[in-house]
Amino acid sequence: MKVLIVTKRLEFWEGVQDDFSKYTLTMGFVSTIKNALEFVKATPPVLIILDQVFSDIPNLSETENEKALRGTLTDILMINAMIHSVVVTDMDKEIFHELTEGLGILLALPVKLNQTELQKLFDALSEVQVLTQSSNK
Repeated sequence: MKVLIVTKRLEFWEGVQDDFSKYTLTMGFVSTIKNALEFVKATPPVLIILDQVFSDIPNLSETENEKALRGTLTDILMINAMIHSVVVTDMDKEIFHELTEGLGILLALPVKLNQTELQKLFDALSEVQVLTQSSNK
């Protein structure tokens, strides 16, 4: 499965690439929302991970960043509603839920990811992969 990661923390994600490989996941990286949307149009991944990058506009206020997250997720859905999304954020859980309700977020992960959190991601992806495979039969 192809996973697109939108991040400014490339070193972190490259550091866990072996973990992804164990689950036959190939990773692609971009650092801007513009590039992410172009990638999604050209070669849709099964999953997109937004790692604290919700807008290409720098220095947004907290409220603007929250609106940007919802807008970016909506843009992804408009291009391809079959793409699953994971969001890495330190946003308050209630605010995050309100912002993303109805947008089909697979999982929200904390900024300080550890092996337990990564395993939650892999478990969720395993469930999606099984569902995807069984629906194709």
